[in-house]
Amino acid sequence: MVGVIGLAGVDSSSASVSISISGIPSGSTVLGAFLYWDVVDNYPAGNYASLTFASHSITGTLLGGTASGDDPCYTEEDDGTAPTYVAGVTSYVTGNGAYAISEGWTLVPNPDLPFADGLGLVVVYSNPTLPSTVIDLADGFGVTNNVFYSETSTLSLSPAASGTFAQTTYLIGDAQNFYSGDANIQFQGTTVLSNSYYDGPSSSNNPEDPYAFFSAYTLDVTSLVPSGTTSVSFGNTINDDCLVHMAQVFQYAPTTVTSPTLTTSLSDSTIQAGGSVTDTATLSGVGTSAVGAITFYYSTSDVCPSSTATVVGSPFSVSGPGKYGPSASQTFSSPGTYYWYATYDPTSGPAITSPCEPLTVTTKIISSPEFGAPAMLVAALGLLGVALLGRKLRAFPRIQAYKVNRV
Repeated sequence: MVGVIGLAGVDSSSASVSISISGIPSGSTVLGAFLYWDVVDNYPAGNYASLTFASHSITGTLLGGTASGDDPCYTEEDDGTAPTYVAGVTSYVTGNGAYAISEGWTLVPNPDLPFADGLGLVVVYSNPTLPSTVIDLADGFGVTNNVFYSETSTLSLSPAASGTFAQTTYLIGDAQNFYSGDANIQFQGTTVLSNSYYDGPSSSNNPEDPYAFFSAYTLDVTSLVPSGTTSVSFGNTINDDCLVHMAQVFQYAPTTVTSPTLTTSLSDSTIQAGGSVTDTATLSGVGTSAVGAITFYYSTSDVCPSSTATVVGSPFSVSGPGKYGPSASQTFSSPGTYYWYATYDPTSGPAITSPCEPLTVTTKIISSPEFGAPAMLVAALGLLGVALLGRKLRAFPRIQAYKVNRV
């Protein structure tokens, strides 16, 4: 949801305006809110980062526009500026309503400098009754003027688009409708609209131009975003008007996302003390281009991952889904229960951890003959132990059963 207000006719440092947001469905949760604005000025540019939004003092982050020649065609030598800002205001936006803004800058009406083109408020929300949609917000500074005839940017998509729905909004400063057409609007390298207007909102703040120099322009671009699309480009080519492009909202239906999973399989689940095991990991739910590393661990904690875990061997490089391992062989000299797991660390995105896999290490089985006789290892149940005492051969009773105490 995007709301805008034009300020090109404001000439008072105490002027207060408001941006209205409507159309957010009941039961929605605001996930993010971002306020954008730009001021056309001479060079060097003044500082217009601070203002009051919904009774809260905020300071914007400069996106660009302070270099000589960044203005949208207002100086004779094309050496003006258009400092452009963004501020996060999520904490102050609760949903639909009017949000008051006062800037406190020293401004004059257009075409004298400095003057503010206007402000735009982008609100991102979620609602459980709506279809799954990915919303990407790109911002920066792009200008078309007598020096820069076109501007374009690219946005990477993750997950890929499904091809069933795509919509984009251009947030533009210095838009006026009294020219034959502001710009040729570009998307995916295609001119989607020729000689088109970025009409700003009608506003009493600008007595010279009822279209107020600021616009949010939305287009359905589903036909240009087929299934599997992983990036989109957008921009403008100058026509009759000069523009400041500060933000782009792109909404699309994603492909079905399968969550990555990681499982492990020990070479043996029970061993005697002094024995060893290896572990193998299976990675699924990732694309064939997935990369990163899988690392094996064990610890005495049944919580995985564990901060006290021991790393086993070196990590395995990942190249898509599949089995990785076996790990280095690990020997256990002490009886007990140990827990193995593996982690997958992709080059981007959060790491995932496999469930804990228990390993039981038992006491090594040793049989002792009767007191005073030479010690002999009983290799298997039913083996008849013997001991030589002097010249007499004594046979020990056959072992009927034994008990192993597991720690």
